[in-house]
Formats: sequence, structure tokens, C-alpha cells
Amino acid sequence: MAFLAPASALWLDSDPWAGKPLLEAQLVPQLDGIKILKTDQAVTLVKGPDHWRVLELNDYPADPELVEGLLARLSQTPVGPFLTDQPQRLSELSLGYLGEPEFVGKGLELHFLRQGVAQQRMVFGSSRILEQEDSLLPESGVAVRLGSENRAYWVPLDLVLPLQPEGWGQKQLLKLQPEQLQSLTGPGWGLARPGPGEGFLNPQGIAPLAGELDGLFRVFSDLKAQKIDRHPPVGRRAAIKVKLALFDGAELAFALYPGPGVKRSEPRYWLKFTGPAGAATQGAFPFLAAQSQGWLFQIPNWQAQRLLDAKARLFP
Repeated sequence: MAFLAPASALWLDSDPWAGKPLLEAQLVPQLDGIKILKTDQAVTLVKGPDHWRVLELNDYPADPELVEGLLARLSQTPVGPFLTDQPQRLSELSLGYLGEPEFVGKGLELHFLRQGVAQQRMVFGSSRILEQEDSLLPESGVAVRLGSENRAYWVPLDLVLPLQPEGWGQKQLLKLQPEQLQSLTGPGWGLARPGPGEGFLNPQGIAPLAGELDGLFRVFSDLKAQKIDRHPPVGRRAAIKVKLALFDGAELAFALYPGPGVKRSEPRYWLKFTGPAGAATQGAFPFLAAQSQGWLFQIPNWQAQRLLDAKARLFP
């Protein structure tokens, strides 16, 4: 049985939501918190002076692309036609009915906060039921309940969000340009250059062959984590230790630990930042503010292998 209003009533000038954006654009810069809720899962994003952080990860930096992308999509998506205000239909759409405990919602709930007070609430429900209905909707979308009203609307949006705190964590670990790097060293090995624009030399004053450092520079220019974890199953001994120094005085040290992979012969590698940590480091690598909190980052195997191969080739 279709639950849609008649076509002539789908867009009413008197409706408080239809045609407006899901999230008012002028509200976005005022927000300092976002809660993402679904059944027993919850993520809290808090905006600090520099960037968004994940509360459940001890204020670990949030991925700015995820947060800013969510806010942009919601502020650019208009609320569509009114669907229903009937408790049973709201429950079937996973939206729930406020004030009626027997009609429990199981949808994705978002709270947008300013100084701890919700400025906007929205619950996204099922799209499957809408797709099965013989309806007048122009395209695929999802049902949403806004604010504290028991009214469902259709919106042209396919919203898939991480429901675990780790899914919101910053994945970009390094983004350095070759000209920024003054030296990279490790126990018993190293490369350094006297000044910007000059070539790298090993401790014996010998320069690497042309192109030998290209693989390393590719790793340092765009190193991203695939997973973040506090206690992954890794070996006690590091496969490689590296210290980077930049010309602006910033320094960063990390170690690479092997962990179990799909095949025993192909381990996955986890990177751990080991310091030093100071004002210069935080200024140059602001997304690594959580490095002292004991997090490890699983990096792509091709990037780990390039680090290991370069070490073996340049310093056998």
C-alpha cells in the first residue's frame, strides 16, 4: 500500500521543510560538534581550533575530507516531498515516532551541535521500502525525519557514513615535497644534503644514482593509513627505523613493524611514530598531533616495500 501524499500535495508552500537544504549553509561554520548514532554505535566529532577531532579516539584528528564532505553534501541537498506522518509508516522506514516507544527508529541519526546544544537533528531511514513502492518520486533517495517533528520527507541522497570511530580518523600521515626534506637517517645509515636544491649524499659523500630516491619520495609525498589501531598484532622488532628532518627545523621519526598478513610470506606493515615531538614538528605535521598516544597505522604494502627496498639497496 503506497503511503505517499497525492501528487498535488507533494510540494506545499506552507510545509516547513520542503525545498530547504537539509542543513542551512550559514549554520555550518557555527557548528562545533557532530554526533553520528545508529543503534548501539556512536561517533562524536568535535571541532578544535585547528581541525575536527574524534572524541572516542582520544581527540585523534578526524579526516577533514570526510567531515567537510558530509557538511557540504547536506547543505547542498534540498528536502524533497513530504512522505508520511503516520507512526506505523515512520517505523517501517526506520525513522521511529517520537513520543511512542513502541515505534522505535533504527535509522542513521545525526546531531549538529553548537556549544553542546543541537542546532539540527536528522534521522535517515530506509531507501529499500521507497524503491519497492509504486510511488511518484522522481529518482532514488532516502526517507528522512527532521528536527523534533514526526514527519518524513524524501531526499535525493545516498548517505553512507563510517559507524566506527576509527573510520573517521585522519588517514593522511605524510605529505612532503622532496625540496622540504633535508635528511633521512636511521641506525647506521643516512642521507643528507647541505642546502635546498642540492643533492643528497651518504655519510661517505657519495650521491645516489639518478632516480634511486624517486620511490622514497613517492612514499613521503602521499603516505596514507589503511587502518589505525592501538594494539595490532605486530612483532617486537622494527623492520626499519627512519628519522626525517626538514629545512624548517621540523623533525619526525617513525618505525615500521611487520604484522600478520593474508599469507605468512606477505606480512602487513604497521607504522608507529616514535618522536621527536615538539612545536616545530606539530607545526609541520599538524595531522600527527596524536603521535604520542600510541597509535599504529597500517600502510599499503607497496609503500612499506619501497621503504624496505630503498634501505636495502642504498645501505646494504
